[in-house]
Amino acid sequence: MVVGGGNSAVKRQSFWRKRPDEFICLVRSDGLAKTMSRYLIRRIEETPNIELHTRTEVVALEGNDHLEHVTWRNNKTGQTEPRHIAHLFSMTGAVPNSVWLGVV
Repeated sequence: MVVGGGNSAVKRQSFWRKRPDEFICLVRSDGLAKTMSRYLIRRIEETPNIELHTRTEVVALEGNDHLEHVTWRNNKTGQTEPRHIAHLFSMTGAVPNSVWLGVV
């Protein structure tokens, strides 16, 4: 899973897109056009194993010795969705908003 909607986030997805695994991308905004190059947006649209969720943010990370589950919320509908996720990459910019992690 990658959290972020800028060029750096999608470049990470491009690295993994040839793997058969499902790849999930969460973006807080309502789309990618404001923060991403068109050619990268096209890569996402043309890659069937990339699952894009816009207007969405992480609300819970769970696990014992490692990450096991991620829950996210669609901020338009309010619906939450928990998933078994073992890896999360936060690609949220040069100065990320990481207050929710307890990191300043």
